[in-house]
Amino acid sequence: MAAWLAVLGGCVGSFLNVVVYRLPAGKSLVHPGSYCPKCNHPIRWYDNVPVLGWFALRGKCRDCGEPISFRYPLVEALTAAIFFGLAWVELFSGGANLPIILGKHQTIEPITCPSELVVVYAFHLLLLCTLLSAALITHDRQHVPPRLFVPALLVGVVAPLVCPYLHLGVLCTHDNTRILLLARLYKTFIHVVAGLVVGWVFEGLMPRCANGKDVAAILLAAVCVSLFLGFEAILLLGAAALILSLLEQAMRWLSPGLPVVSPMIWLALLVPVWIVFWQPLAAMCPLAP
Repeated sequence: MAAWLAVLGGCVGSFLNVVVYRLPAGKSLVHPGSYCPKCNHPIRWYDNVPVLGWFALRGKCRDCGEPISFRYPLVEALTAAIFFGLAWVELFSGGANLPIILGKHQTIEPITCPSELVVVYAFHLLLLCTLLSAALITHDRQHVPPRLFVPALLVGVVAPLVCPYLHLGVLCTHDNTRILLLARLYKTFIHVVAGLVVGWVFEGLMPRCANGKDVAAILLAAVCVSLFLGFEAILLLGAAALILSLLEQAMRWLSPGLPVVSPMIWLALLVPVWIVFWQPLAAMCPLAP
């Protein structure tokens, strides 16, 4: 199953290549189909197999012979690794990475239902793929279109209302089903509002490190992280990204030739670390509910 998910991830990675190339240019993501940007010839379906297609063509277009960037199979392989790694850490471990919070008057039960774990897995995959696309667009020094974050924002707001266990497990405070449902909805609402507030506050600090570029994209990325992982995650990860950006600027002042790493890229690198080590980080975090 993990291998099948890796293959699926490779296919998603192929689509992310399209998103990264076409979205900043304002082109349609569905029409026309994949084509060579040099000769505009449509790519045959058997040449469009993730990773393997590039090696079969030896990194060159079948029609014009122009080289195809190695980044295409690299992004496909990276996305496949994300699908495989997250499945191994989160899905097939029974949610061992997910936090279990024990309070004085309430408990958070671990997620043990396989169907719920699948939903959590897909939920986190959407966030990781969105941040990966944003980081790649930023790396290309292109403007990150705000609409890139629209699917993640919609899912981040709606999904926890339908599936409250997406935020730190299932709250158990009462035996009455109706009251329990209202408590879950209230808890999800608090997470959403707190995440939005923290995202807006943090956005005011980021432009100093982003040099005024893609401020809206950084804000939306921060809001997505807060919606998917909770306000304590974006607060700590945002602070870590800010510190890394400041250290990077200091190193670049000492050595001007060093490349510039956007806060968007730092955030995309730190979020998988948080998901993998979520349980110990939540246990150490004084802000955890």
